[in-house]
Amino acid sequence: MAKDRMRSVDATVKKELSTLFVKDVFPAFTNCLITLAEVKTTSDLRQCNVYVSIMGSIGEKQKVMKFLEARTDEFFAHLGRRLRMKYTPIIRWCFDDTAEKADRLMNILGDLDIPQEEKDDDSQE
Repeated sequence: MAKDRMRSVDATVKKELSTLFVKDVFPAFTNCLITLAEVKTTSDLRQCNVYVSIMGSIGEKQKVMKFLEARTDEFFAHLGRRLRMKYTPIIRWCFDDTAEKADRLMNILGDLDIPQEEKDDDSQE
């Protein structure tokens, strides 16, 4: 039951933060791709880790994370108004590099020179 409540809070926090990202964050950073990857709330529902994936230069990533840190109070206040909870979870921003790792892995796999196996006509008889 408690895990269901946590997942519900995770989904609601992600939805509310997504609306703010569309309005405030995405327009400020047009040179990179920003994704709100995941939200994980602690079991006491007082804190949440918000995982943000950023595809862009290292400088852009740092700018986005600094921007988010500087506006944490605004995001927290928005959540406080929108969530019907005794305590509003405190936001902790976390950088998620899963998308970049997957992209690098796909590039490596694409660069591999693996010969195609030849089909034997005799084996089908």
